[in-house]
Amino acid sequence: MDYFLGVDGGGTKSDLALFDKFGKLAARKRIGCTNHEHLLGGYAELGRMLKQAAEALTKDAMVSINQIRAGVFGLAGVDTPRQQREITSIIQTGILKNAYVYNDAYLAIKAGCPNGFGAAAVNGTGCTVAGIDRRGEQMQIGGLGDASGDCGGGDYLAGQMLASVYASLYKNAPKTVMTDLLRRTVGAAAEQSVFNEVMDLMQSGDLLRSDLNKIVFQAANQEDSQAREILVKMGVENGRSLNSLIDVLDFGSAFDVVFGGSIYVKGENPTAIEMIKKTVTEAHPDRSIRFHSLGYPLVAGAAIWAAEIFLPPELYAPFYRQALHSIT
Repeated sequence: MDYFLGVDGGGTKSDLALFDKFGKLAARKRIGCTNHEHLLGGYAELGRMLKQAAEALTKDAMVSINQIRAGVFGLAGVDTPRQQREITSIIQTGILKNAYVYNDAYLAIKAGCPNGFGAAAVNGTGCTVAGIDRRGEQMQIGGLGDASGDCGGGDYLAGQMLASVYASLYKNAPKTVMTDLLRRTVGAAAEQSVFNEVMDLMQSGDLLRSDLNKIVFQAANQEDSQAREILVKMGVENGRSLNSLIDVLDFGSAFDVVFGGSIYVKGENPTAIEMIKKTVTEAHPDRSIRFHSLGYPLVAGAAIWAAEIFLPPELYAPFYRQALHSIT
């Protein structure tokens, strides 16, 4: 049993990676959405997808499932204990006995915090803040969309942008650069035809949320006040969530906060991240907090976590270093 499996399952795309006991990447596979909440077949379809992907991955690596010592599945949509129990049972019964299931936001901590503990703000298809402290205690805030008041994620950011443009066009709200950027993105001949084009293109699948998200950052770079307001609110709210983690969990006097997800890692304007830093540091002036963006794929954090559970410290440390090196 010489291999460790990592799975980063997202609401848009998913990433599976298999590493040998030394941390060398043996095989990697990418598939689509594995958030059971977005799959027509729910839990059952999730189980089938993960089983097929795991079998294809082991085939590529020329190993058997029985050679996998442990696997960590970090999945979007694992937001409650019941969801965690349901999915863990499916995976342990049908795919891998030594499988551990968590929300995907925790993977950023294992990949981005050298000490194995810290906090993460992950903002991609969805938006979640998570923390693992020095004792291994975990805490997650957000991930339930409107129910948890998430100020982030692809749907949120695109929705805020469209609402701002709509208010500017039809509700006498202040003008915004985002209107012209949206018009050019969808190829509308005039401002008044923008929303007809948007709705048609989104329904046909020719316009993606990621195309719309970019507009907010582009407008903020042009000092557009409404775009900046969207990013400020997102940063402040995520900063407040991080403050709650820091107040509850035992991080000690010095720890890392990692930014993950496409919106935070690939966003072209730093306003939201700057507001997170400001909100957190002002609330905790006595802490030494290191902020940085995740430089490695989340799937590496999953495999590293699996190895951390089973390997002794003298073997885990070189595994950690090699796993990050081999997947970069």
